[in-house]
Amino acid sequence: MPSSAASSPSSRRSVSLLLAAGVLAATAAQVATPGTAEAATTVSTTSLAVADVAVREDQPTTKLGTATTLRTDGSPFAQSYLRFQVGGHAGAISKAVLQVYSHTTSDAGVVARPVASTWSETGTTWATRPTVGAIVAKSGPTQEATWASLDVTSLVKTNGTVDIALTSTSTTGRSLASREAGATRAARLVVTSLPAISTVTVPTTSAVPPLLITPGGAGTRDGSSWSNAGDLVDLPRFVAQRPTGGEIWVRGDAGPYRPASSIGLRTGGAAGAPVVVRGVDGTGASTARPVIVGTRTAPYSSTGNDGNDIFKLYTGAKNLTFSNLSFTNVGTAFNVGGNAQDIAVQDVNATNVRRFFTNYLGAGETTANLSGLTMRRVTVKGFSKSVLRLANDSHRVLLEDVTGDSERQDGDDFAMGVVLDGTAHDVVMRRVVMRNAHDSLHAYMNGDGFATERGVYDVRLEDTLATGNTDAGYDLKSTRTTLVNARAEDNKRNFRFWAADTTVQGCTGLAPRTRGGSGSQAQVWAGANAGVTLSGCTLQDASAATIVFDLDTGARVTTTGTVLSHSSSAQLKRLASGAALQLG
Repeated sequence: MPSSAASSPSSRRSVSLLLAAGVLAATAAQVATPGTAEAATTVSTTSLAVADVAVREDQPTTKLGTATTLRTDGSPFAQSYLRFQVGGHAGAISKAVLQVYSHTTSDAGVVARPVASTWSETGTTWATRPTVGAIVAKSGPTQEATWASLDVTSLVKTNGTVDIALTSTSTTGRSLASREAGATRAARLVVTSLPAISTVTVPTTSAVPPLLITPGGAGTRDGSSWSNAGDLVDLPRFVAQRPTGGEIWVRGDAGPYRPASSIGLRTGGAAGAPVVVRGVDGTGASTARPVIVGTRTAPYSSTGNDGNDIFKLYTGAKNLTFSNLSFTNVGTAFNVGGNAQDIAVQDVNATNVRRFFTNYLGAGETTANLSGLTMRRVTVKGFSKSVLRLANDSHRVLLEDVTGDSERQDGDDFAMGVVLDGTAHDVVMRRVVMRNAHDSLHAYMNGDGFATERGVYDVRLEDTLATGNTDAGYDLKSTRTTLVNARAEDNKRNFRFWAADTTVQGCTGLAPRTRGGSGSQAQVWAGANAGVTLSGCTLQDASAATIVFDLDTGARVTTTGTVLSHSSSAQLKRLASGAALQLG
């Protein structure tokens, strides 16, 4: 019979502390500071609570908004609400930590949830308390006169008001400091974000006229008109003519582009004023997407031509946006071969590529670090290596609405949808989908949807999907990694974790499937000495061959509010020596 373990926010034995993020007072000023790794890497703000109120079941109409303490209890119920206002963030939110000061020692931690309706400090009572949502985080045990912290990043999407709810499994009354106790004890919300990347938005107007490109060029090839348009190979010269930003239009309704060699870029625009390489029709509208054709064998063959590189970005390439383009039958669409900065790729599609975007050291370069990449609305159909591979010390990376389907291009050794290597860090992926990475060259059969290697850190995935991969949906060795609403389906091991500090919130694992090779079929696999916390996850499968939790030596996995459904013949857990699984 299927088994299940789920927490119920309406349970009579639960204790609720409800917090909402709202308006910041003058005495609770936000302080924006640069990150410690480099001044341009992160921005952090701390917001103190500016409204709070406790409500009690035994005092259903009493207003307690001016009390110096907040209270939670299970019999009779007591709940509390706080408000913060998030501001000062121009870039993507990468982390948000809620901190509350406890007057009570308790073995049971505080559990975070969203608040789903309105409340006020002066008017809310037990009778008018707001509703709350599902679990997103847990603090662990609390101690008297200490701070308790919860990772509530999934609830903080941008500047503004954020609602948060906390519950506890303990029925012992708990006292927390309210804002009326003073600024040194008031609850606080610490929010960290990546800096804004200047190449996110494609400008539609420019102080200088666009330079124009057509297949083969025409006339003087100075780019001043369609009759004097340059060719794609003239792109480096055109970019160098726009050091303060501007547009380069690549005509998409005049035939394909077939560059005989890669196009190297060593210059770019200015901060806040990128050079935009944009596909257009003859009127300048983005209704025609130019097609760039490479030399890769089509249809794909593992013994055929891997294909040529199209754009190579070397040291000096910066503040460049590529928009409304199409690639087909290429080895690599974009290769960062030197130290490049603030690159954006958006509204682009590719078919039959070896790699779409990567960074391999180019000739004459000593390092190939990418500082600032934004990739939005990109679709890749058919890849044998990867959609995105970033290594070295690449950082400040944002992927949104990116989809990759390998279409089972087998035989190119270690196919992976997104792979981070070296010391890549500060990476955020939202609504990214990776499908059907297939690799049968090895006895194990590799092929991952998302993969991060040791040395990588500060990685966050939100609302992502990995499905149909011959190995893991998520194969993550990076430290300080957070998954929010990650979904894995039809992979040999849906989730594969190696690091000691991985946090997973609201995940879904469905129907793992082995397509061959060695290794177990599992929902969650944890490597030696790994440490993983899962909250609010659902793991469902009907196969007797599935191991729900497969833990290597010394691995530790803790779950909260997890729903399990599996075959009565399946193995719930396989624990190696020293491994520990705590279900909750």
